[in-house]
Amino acid sequence: ILLPYDPTTYALRTSGIFIEAIGLGHLVITTNGTWMASELGKDSEAGLILPEFTAAALLEALERARRWLLERTFTAKPNRRIMEENSPAAFCAALLHLMET
Repeated sequence: ILLPYDPTTYALRTSGIFIEAIGLGHLVITTNGTWMASELGKDSEAGLILPEFTAAALLEALERARRWLLERTFTAKPNRRIMEENSPAAFCAALLHLMET
């Protein structure tokens, strides 16, 4: 899943597609300096992080992803942690916590 978002805009934002993709174990490519990159840093097998927001960095990441897929060195693994942290139950618990404080 290609998510090369501008780090200025996405430093603290996320993409619902990102959450779904790594939750299901898909290979994700995103940009350094984003919240998504910090999440990928917790599970480095989940994808690739562009070192900078440039076309050259994107091309290198796409080539690396292609090699991973051709060589079968990437295995899709569902990410239970991200699914639990972003589940409807977690959302409701966070809302309840906000109302109690």
